[in-house]
Amino acid sequence: MGLIVSVASPVIHVAAGHQTMDEAAGFLIVPLGDMGMFGRFFIPGVIYRSRPEVHKRLILLATAVLLFAAVGRMQSFMPFILAVLLWFSPVLVGIAYDAWTRRKVHRVYLIGMVVKAIGISRLALMGNEVWLRIGRSIIRAFA
Repeated sequence: MGLIVSVASPVIHVAAGHQTMDEAAGFLIVPLGDMGMFGRFFIPGVIYRSRPEVHKRLILLATAVLLFAAVGRMQSFMPFILAVLLWFSPVLVGIAYDAWTRRKVHRVYLIGMVVKAIGISRLALMGNEVWLRIGRSIIRAFA
């Protein structure tokens, strides 16, 4: 469903004149990136369900990835750095809990933080001409 909405929404916005083709194509990287990151945490989380110490951390990371859309909508009234901190906050709480109770941080959290940090860099690609060509072709294919 997420793939359908991720592509249908920009197609509808362009057709209605609410967004230019480049605005819609640039933004397309956000929901597609969210779904890619969600899958990178959720699928291993399901695979490792017999190992609760790994499973619960992967599921927390998968859930926290989904906050990107909600935090993005808050951008109009909060600074970017605060939005990033809010997006990372569930994982930071998990890290703090591990540090407090186990006296060490589970490596799943550390790997997850790196993946999320790399994932946020996709915002820099929104205006990149290479990505815009990809985004435009995806939108045109369904327009």
